[in-house]
Amino acid sequence: MTILESLNGTSGASAMAEDPHLSPFLRPMDIQLLNQTLPFHTERGAYEAAEKALRQLKAHAVPILAGTDAPNSGTTYGASLHRELLLIVQAGLAPIEALRSATSIPAAKFNLRDRGRIQPGLIADLVLVKGDPTKNIRATRAIERVWKKGVEFDREDYRAFVKKEEESSKRKKDVPPPEYLVSGLISDFEGDEITAEFGAGWSISTDDMLGGKSTALYSLVKGGAQDSKGSLLITGNIDSESKIVWGGALFSPGSGIMTPADLSSKSAISFWAKGEGKKYIVMIYAVSLGYRPAIQTFVAGPEWKEYEFPLEKFNVEGNDIMGIFIGSSPERGQFSLQIDNVRLK
Repeated sequence: MTILESLNGTSGASAMAEDPHLSPFLRPMDIQLLNQTLPFHTERGAYEAAEKALRQLKAHAVPILAGTDAPNSGTTYGASLHRELLLIVQAGLAPIEALRSATSIPAAKFNLRDRGRIQPGLIADLVLVKGDPTKNIRATRAIERVWKKGVEFDREDYRAFVKKEEESSKRKKDVPPPEYLVSGLISDFEGDEITAEFGAGWSISTDDMLGGKSTALYSLVKGGAQDSKGSLLITGNIDSESKIVWGGALFSPGSGIMTPADLSSKSAISFWAKGEGKKYIVMIYAVSLGYRPAIQTFVAGPEWKEYEFPLEKFNVEGNDIMGIFIGSSPERGQFSLQIDNVRLK
C-alpha cells in the first residue's frame, strides 16, 4: 500500500482544502487535518525513494494499492485520496492504473468480490465525474453525482450538513477566557497539593485511550527551578507495543477536563524542566485541531532550563484550547521529567 501523501508531507494538502470541487464538502475537522503540519520533518530523499520503489514494484508487476495514512496530519479520509492518485501518477503509473489501485485491485486483494468494478450484480458504489480521469487524473475531483449501494447520495443535503457543522464549530470557538488568566501563571507547584491558578487543573494522560499500555504518575517534590520550594516530578513507562505513545501531565484550562477555553490573550506556553537528556513532548489539544494534538519536542538535561513554545508553532490561535500536555519521551521505556513554573506569556 502506498503512502506517498504522508511522505510528501503537507505540500499541496492545504490546496486540497481550497479545491473548488472538494471544499464545499469538507467538514471543519477535515480542513483542520489537511492544514496541520507533521510533528517531524521528512527528507526529500525519503519521498524520492518511495517514488522509486513504486516504479520498481510496477516493473515487477506487483499490485499497487492506493492509501493515504489518513487521518494523520495533512491528510483526511476521502479528499486526500484524490491527491494520492495524483502523486501515484506523477510517480510513474498511468491514470488508469492509479484508478485501479483505488478500486478493483483493493477489492480483489481483500477478497471483496461484490465491489470495486462496474458490472451487473455488483454493489453499485459509483462516482460520476466531469471529464476523463483515464486521461487526466485530476478529473476525479470534479464529482457530479455519487451512488452508494445503488442509491444516489444527496450531495446538496450533505453540503448543508457541512455548513451547519461549520457554524457549530465557530460557536464552539466562542468561549470565554478563564478567570485569573491575566498573570499567566498556571502552576508553581509550591503548595501542599497539585493545583492550578485557573481551569480544571492537572490530570494524568496516557495512550491507553487508544489501546496503548503506557503508564504515568506525578507527584510534588521539594526543590525546583531557580531555588524555588517545589516542582512536579512526572515518571512513567512508555510501552513498546503502542503505535502512538505518550504519558504525562495534562493541564485543562477550561471549566472541566478537556473543556475549551480562550487563551488567545497569550502567545506562548513556557516552563522550566530538567530530565534525563531525552527528547520530551509538549502537546496542545484544541477544537480547531479536530481533537488531534499538535506536538512540539524538546530535550531536557540534568540542569534546570526554561523552555518556551509560541502557540503559533502548534498552528492554533489560542481561542479554543482544551488541554496542554507535558511529558514522556517518544522513546520506549522508563522516563522521568521534572517541571516547574508553568505559565502562559
